[in-house]
Amino acid sequence: MNTLTSSRSAYQSFMTSPRLYFITYQYSPDDASIGQGIVPKLVSPDLALGTFVHEVCGAVMGGGSEEENIKKQSDIWNELAQGRGFDSLFNPDLLLALAQGLSKTWIRSRLPQIEKDYEILEVEKERKLSIHDDDLTLLIPTRLDAELRNKFSGTYHALEMKTTRTKRSYYFDKYNYDIQTLQHLWTIENTYGADKCHSILMEFLYKGYGLDSGETWYSPFIRGFVKYGVPPFDETQYEVEGKFARRKDWNVFNVWEEFTQDEWYKIIGGEKLDGQLLNMAIIRSNTELPDFQFQMFEAHKRIAEGLSQWVGTTDPLERRVILNRYFPLAYHSYDKHLIGFNPEQALESGDYIIREPHHSLERKMLAEKTQ
Repeated sequence: MNTLTSSRSAYQSFMTSPRLYFITYQYSPDDASIGQGIVPKLVSPDLALGTFVHEVCGAVMGGGSEEENIKKQSDIWNELAQGRGFDSLFNPDLLLALAQGLSKTWIRSRLPQIEKDYEILEVEKERKLSIHDDDLTLLIPTRLDAELRNKFSGTYHALEMKTTRTKRSYYFDKYNYDIQTLQHLWTIENTYGADKCHSILMEFLYKGYGLDSGETWYSPFIRGFVKYGVPPFDETQYEVEGKFARRKDWNVFNVWEEFTQDEWYKIIGGEKLDGQLLNMAIIRSNTELPDFQFQMFEAHKRIAEGLSQWVGTTDPLERRVILNRYFPLAYHSYDKHLIGFNPEQALESGDYIIREPHHSLERKMLAEKTQ
């Protein structure tokens, strides 16, 4: 029986583009066998921002020190900036200030409310989901941001944090149909029982948006407006709303050049930044899970078949046929950089590096394959 590990991000990549999935999660640079995939050397700032927020807020939820974990993740951020670099023209210090502002504001405004209503049972706990038949065992490592128990109803909930570029409601509606929320529901049911799972709690942190020019990032955490000489002329007013820029005597400035995020939070009283945090509950139907599990399993059976065909031949023409049959280009926007893609040349130029597995289960299985 074949055993295959997967994840929400891997499955989502496959559904978007099978070829993208193959290169990101299965390609081997030495072409000897199936590997663990390659990813661009430059780090996505969106991914780095999300990771920073998850790590800091998760550590504090688990009882850790905010100050120590902010410093720890800031050091990691600076190492990434100096080592791999960011796929962005924005100053890394600007983006770091944004990551710090998002984390600090969530800890101050939302965490106390969550702790008031919920018992935090686990934070970033690695768990394992599995499906199998006579031919395949599919293992899915999962790691929820937090597992909660309502102090009043006794129901169990998954907590998921997302950084977002928008505050428009239609963006949040998509999570009612997202793969990740179904997988969270599956994890909670598998851990605490189907009759105990009520909803998925989503926390959205508004990070603002950058201009294509790469010169400006609009976010209340890193851009503000100042008005000097407010009568009696020994006071200064600060605001975060863009509409004030159109008023007389209001001047825009970069928060990250003038203040720490703690100072900025105090200067404007905190309320304006607290308003950039949104939350919602997604109640999933239990009848969706069997269909989701079936579709996920069938997709991975096809993946397993394609991988077995791939390792069964070294002929370049046969391998091209296998790729086009099992891992075709989807002609999606994600595939633009894959058309004409030559992994060997990309690796030689340093544009790609070998992907590092994120879950302990995946690391364990990869280690067993190389022994």
